[in-house]
Order: sequence, then C-alpha cells, then structure tokens
Amino acid sequence: MTERVTNADIAATLARLDERMTHLVAVVGEKPGEGLRGDVAMLVGIKNKGWGLVVGLLLLAGGVGAALKAVFADLLK
Repeated sequence: MTERVTNADIAATLARLDERMTHLVAVVGEKPGEGLRGDVAMLVGIKNKGWGLVVGLLLLAGGVGAALKAVFADLLK
C-alpha cells in the first residue's frame, strides 16, 4: 500500500528546508567576512602570520580561566 503525497505535504517540507537553509546561511555567512567563513579567514590569517602558538596559548589560558571561575562560583554558592 502506498501513501499519497499531497501538494500541501510537499509545500510544508519545502518550507522546512527553506528555513533550515536560511539558518545555515546565517551561521556560515553569506559574504567572505561573515559568520564561520570570517572566523576561518581570521584563523588562517593568524596562522600565516606565525601567531598560531601565541593565540593558541591565549585561548587555552582563557579556557582554563573560565573553568576556574566556574569552579569558584560553584564553591561560593
């Protein structure tokens, strides 16, 4: 037994796909300097300038600092 697909079902599915694509474009970025595309371009620029180790250490230190802040905030509650 086969199910019948109506035009309304197709339209609803296309609307959901359109919404997901719009969200994906917003996250990835429509132009080269926006969204994830901009973040990747910035990181590649940092790597090409030789600042990768320094920035990596700063990111690591920031992550450790945020974790310590969370631990102390939990202890003080």
